[in-house]
Amino acid sequence: MVALTRPDDLAASEQPSEFQPLPAGTYDMTFAGADEKVSANGNRGLVVFYKTDDGMQVSNWINLWHPKANVQARAWDDLFAIARACGVSNPEQQAAFDTDSILGRRLRVTVSVRGQYNDVESVSPIPAAVSPPSAAATAPVQASEQAQAPAWRG
Repeated sequence: MVALTRPDDLAASEQPSEFQPLPAGTYDMTFAGADEKVSANGNRGLVVFYKTDDGMQVSNWINLWHPKANVQARAWDDLFAIARACGVSNPEQQAAFDTDSILGRRLRVTVSVRGQYNDVESVSPIPAAVSPPSAAATAPVQASEQAQAPAWRG
């Protein structure tokens, strides 16, 4: 079973407004929640919300309860990819997954534009920042240091 809760600040953002989709691209975002919804054709699904650092929101429909098994399998793969991108190890091996466990976690989201909406194309972990080596680690070895025999050689 998947427990679904959405933060209160997302409900306020559902007020009618001039919506502009994000330009197509890859963004570092925060997992902002998930909510079970029913589509216009009566299918239950999970709406997943991501938020950019400047407050723009992108959502994604995931067909977890679609009547066709192959669509459901793809939807679970999508949900597990989100969990892995948020740092959950082997979510597919858990008996149950609660989306609240990844609230506020960061991930990289690639979106495209379809009309006035964004489509989530993929999610991935944000790579760990690679810090440049320290000056001491890259300093050239002095000639006197090269000639000195290691202490263990005697």
